[in-house]
Amino acid sequence: MRRSQPPDGEADVTARVWVMSDLQTANAREAERCLGTAIDDFGDSLDEMDQVWYLGDAVSGTDIERNRAVAERTIELLEPFSIPGRYVMGNHDIDPPRKADVRDMPFYDLASEHPDWRTTESAAEFSFTDTVGGHRVLFLSDHVAPDLSWSVTHGRIRGNEAAYPYEPADYRSALQAANAEGKPLIIAGHNAFPGGNRGADLQRWFQPLPAGTRLHLYGHAHIGDERRMPSESGSDAYRTISFIDHSQVPQVDVASLEDRRGDVVRSGLLELYDDGGCAIHLRDHTNERWLQTCAVHGPQRPYVVTVGDEKFSHQTRREQLAAVFEYLIEEHGLPDVESLPYESEENDFAVVADLSAAGADSLRQPWELGNGWFLEAGVGKSTARRELDRAAGSADLHVEFDGLWRQVER
Repeated sequence: MRRSQPPDGEADVTARVWVMSDLQTANAREAERCLGTAIDDFGDSLDEMDQVWYLGDAVSGTDIERNRAVAERTIELLEPFSIPGRYVMGNHDIDPPRKADVRDMPFYDLASEHPDWRTTESAAEFSFTDTVGGHRVLFLSDHVAPDLSWSVTHGRIRGNEAAYPYEPADYRSALQAANAEGKPLIIAGHNAFPGGNRGADLQRWFQPLPAGTRLHLYGHAHIGDERRMPSESGSDAYRTISFIDHSQVPQVDVASLEDRRGDVVRSGLLELYDDGGCAIHLRDHTNERWLQTCAVHGPQRPYVVTVGDEKFSHQTRREQLAAVFEYLIEEHGLPDVESLPYESEENDFAVVADLSAAGADSLRQPWELGNGWFLEAGVGKSTARRELDRAAGSADLHVEFDGLWRQVER
């Protein structure tokens, strides 16, 4: 199976997660057909998965025994791969309490008891957190009262709204707790935020999102559902990638694992990177092909260079070029005043004593050094590396480049 190139071409993958949603069936054979299609397509790649996230609607309807058979068969099919599971409820997982006043929620109950799966501590809670691949994850779940007096599905409070125990401050506190460690944050739940397909109004309570939020993943809106999706405001039957309203955070629809409402059996492969970036690759399992990728860059790495025993780190190439030349001038006398103007053999780099001196007219982007001299700062990465290496070599100093110097220019 194809592997993606990390967003910056340099970062290493720290974790891979299989993200799925919406089998939405009470037929165990149908569940086996659809999930089996995805398993067969992924093949040996499943051995490399660090987690599987199930974003709700694992079952459908109020027939407890049939739903229990679906839940058990789903877990059985995944168990040979020993992938830790994370699960949140969707609206159909709460069909028995909502539609039949029955407490049983077969997939939730099974995930709660299974040693390799995690979900909310109780069905009345709206979130839980986890850490994987150096990223924090806030999982958002549909939820229901212990006495069944209220429930939250489709991003709305249903039933006895006055009895709902949470306020916007509780949502904000959960988000702040997830973000407390300062790690990159991913949000995953059954519903989109406003701005996505069938967006959940109640999730506005989480906004504004913290700066470290990389991505939101959701299900619920079955891609290719021509009957239902276009009829709802802000929804599009084939849109998979959008942005959360009033935010630069992308959100991606991974639904659905079923192919009756949805157009194909689909899910996502989430890759997390050591620079804080991530990418979700959407897979059409029916036709065994990749569909789309949403890649989110991590914070930009600095330029890092070590000259002799001195280490320099800067966010821009020109700052680093100037700092290293200032160091070489002050500590090693390179270049000396008698050699000015210094001009490279390639005529693409120069150092001059002042802007009225000979050679100054060749500077396209002059940068003033601490001693009043000027150098050409408008050079490409390869030229800057060459000149740093050449100048340091004149002082018999070894140079090592790291960070963005090692990233391939595109």
